[in-house]
Amino acid sequence: MFVSRDNGGAKMSVPTAKLALDRGHEILIVVEGLAADRFQEAGFFNYDSKAKLVFKGPENQKEISFSVEAHSVLVKFRPDVVVATRSVPDSLESIFGEAANTLGIPLVLMEDYWGCCQLYKARPDVVVTLDEYARELAEMSYPNMRVIIAGNPTVIEKMSIPDEVERRVEELRSQFGRVIVFAGGNPQEMTVELQLLIECLKLTEDWCLISRPHPTIAKSDKEPGLKWADYWNGMLSQFGEHIVSVDCKLGDALAVLCDATISGFSLMLNTAAYARRAAISLETEIGKQLLFQSGGLTEVPIVKLGCAQSLKEPCDLGPFIRSADEISLAKLKPFDPAIALKAIESLV
Repeated sequence: MFVSRDNGGAKMSVPTAKLALDRGHEILIVVEGLAADRFQEAGFFNYDSKAKLVFKGPENQKEISFSVEAHSVLVKFRPDVVVATRSVPDSLESIFGEAANTLGIPLVLMEDYWGCCQLYKARPDVVVTLDEYARELAEMSYPNMRVIIAGNPTVIEKMSIPDEVERRVEELRSQFGRVIVFAGGNPQEMTVELQLLIECLKLTEDWCLISRPHPTIAKSDKEPGLKWADYWNGMLSQFGEHIVSVDCKLGDALAVLCDATISGFSLMLNTAAYARRAAISLETEIGKQLLFQSGGLTEVPIVKLGCAQSLKEPCDLGPFIRSADEISLAKLKPFDPAIALKAIESLV
């Protein structure tokens, strides 16, 4: 049984579930949020799919509340293994993990970000993680735990990018110079980061900006009658035509194509860095607080690894729009679902 909620987790659970199907395993799926879209796009919900959709929750739990009796679901379907990712805030991933613990069902936690396991409420039998640094963090949380390194799901060796998206970015580069994408997360964090970015843009020449807030948050209300997306667009309106749009569903493609990806600690920074593009982390007090709350981290991992640069004061972005060195980038390895599946199969 795969339990997943957000895009990051789906980048591990979807390819691993597909490989498990190919190898003849029966697959049960419990999803909510953006992970549901990723599973659907991968064909898991088709009528002829051999996977069984057990539960599909809404995209935004804050707008549509729901509950699932995980214990009863597991008793009914009795999976051999529960495979969960972890997102913030916790939801079905932890609920099903705790129920698996209670029932004695083996549990695998797949981490799509460093330190995920530090605040995970259940105790996994195996942690599948990104790299050596993530292994160290996992072993701090769970001494004597089996920790398997399977690679980083946001480090993408080859990506299929629509021709029209590539053309659009090239057109913007010809018109403005450097193409920058800003990836937002938590609404309060994004607002503060955007304020810092705006001051940097005032000091920078030859650029255009694609604002990329988290899609679920962008559609939610800041206050009655005002969406967060509209509020942030208002902040950026002072730059006129330099604020541009690209019709592209997945942010990873923009991270690969654009000259720089800027964020607090978005997964898109990893993708940009591995694509030899500039990855710039905006350091703010609220960002530090959220980073610690999400995984007990005190510094942005992609910065600690030397694959991204950090900014905390307004400055000209020009000197920062460059790739990291190859020695640092060698620490980033693409996710291998075969390694993850082998760890899962070992518990059957």
